[in-house]
Amino acid sequence: MKLPSSAIRKSEVKAPEKWLGYLLGPAGALLLNAVLATYLNVYYTDVLNLTPLWGGLFLTVFPIASKIIDAITNVIMGQIIDRTKTKEGKARPWLFLSAFLVPLTGVLLFTVPESNDTVKAIWVMISYNLFYSFAYTIFNMSHNLMVPLSTRDGTARGGLSVFNQITTIMMSGILVALVFPMVIMPMIGVDKSKWITLMSIIAIAALPLTLLEYFFTKERVTEEASEAGEETKISFGRQLRMLFTDKYMILMYLYFLVYTIGTTLKNLGLVYYCNYVLGTYNDGITQMLV
Repeated sequence: MKLPSSAIRKSEVKAPEKWLGYLLGPAGALLLNAVLATYLNVYYTDVLNLTPLWGGLFLTVFPIASKIIDAITNVIMGQIIDRTKTKEGKARPWLFLSAFLVPLTGVLLFTVPESNDTVKAIWVMISYNLFYSFAYTIFNMSHNLMVPLSTRDGTARGGLSVFNQITTIMMSGILVALVFPMVIMPMIGVDKSKWITLMSIIAIAALPLTLLEYFFTKERVTEEASEAGEETKISFGRQLRMLFTDKYMILMYLYFLVYTIGTTLKNLGLVYYCNYVLGTYNDGITQMLV
């Protein structure tokens, strides 16, 4: 399959690449993920009423098991990207694929059929892993590689990284933390059809935006390495040994473990804290102020 060519032709990083490829392009998938990080569990508990499932263990056990699967698929996807060789680079082809997979699996997360608890549980487990362990893993890994693969110019690379961070902050720190609880939650409440409509719109919006990221990015580092005949020959086993024997990497793992646990507890607990301690989470005021 021949992939569409990048719209970026310049050897230097210019404004269209910054604004379209690194600021606007990732916005759709990052917004979807930010909303899911805070509100997917709310949808499961307050809209689908899955809390009593398996004596209350379902919503505790299956996300943990899914995270283990996600960790494995991340390693596998990293190897796949590293071994990908196309004219459009090694990460951008997977970014192109994720543009279609992320919206599809994002919609499946919310279109849980009205059936018995077993069917609901199976649908939730499959759709959750299709999104997090498959589609979003492909997007996230290819997206995160775009800055280091974009250019060898440290200043330009730093600028692209700033644009990426601005998008992340806007999606999670402004839209999801402020606009969503202030405007969206009072409108949709616990109405399943409204949730499906809203999340379908957000998911589908990720398609053209992710394609924008694909078309307005360029892997200059990959192209240069290919032209120079550079090829890294390090076995997968040796890579793993290096990753798990370096003391500084281990310190980073421990830091990110603590950070991830804290962030997850904050994201999941905030809505319930507002609801059960402060009074409500969908009055348009309480959660936004917190």
